[in-house]
Amino acid sequence: MLEMGQKGYEIVSKYKNKEELQAIKKRYDKTAPYVHLTFNERRELIKSILQKVAGWDECRLFAQAVPKAEFFKKYPQLDLFENSFADIVSRFEHFLENRGRSLKTSFHGLLVQDNNPTVAKKLTAVMRKFHRQGTVCT
Repeated sequence: MLEMGQKGYEIVSKYKNKEELQAIKKRYDKTAPYVHLTFNERRELIKSILQKVAGWDECRLFAQAVPKAEFFKKYPQLDLFENSFADIVSRFEHFLENRGRSLKTSFHGLLVQDNNPTVAKKLTAVMRKFHRQGTVCT
């Protein structure tokens, strides 16, 4: 495991159960290759990646950020993960339709997910549900 400074241990110490503690440690481990970089070096790395993506004319990125506490207050009956994924799929589908209409052709797209075995099964199941029933957004 990555060794954390005092602040890191303060953050981790607030987690009561073993599962939460393991999850936060795992999250910190993913930053290990970047810990040696200064804040400005990290910022420049991100800028460099964004400039490469921005230079690719046919590339579109879709993302979703959700304030969880507000979401659960407003929609306690909904699944946050499924709802967020539905939003992204819906935006992507609308983009393809609008782009195709403006260029008078039909477009197809490809969704690529993170290679995360924990989430992959759930994403596949949710996508199959969307194919059968549509999304909450459609």
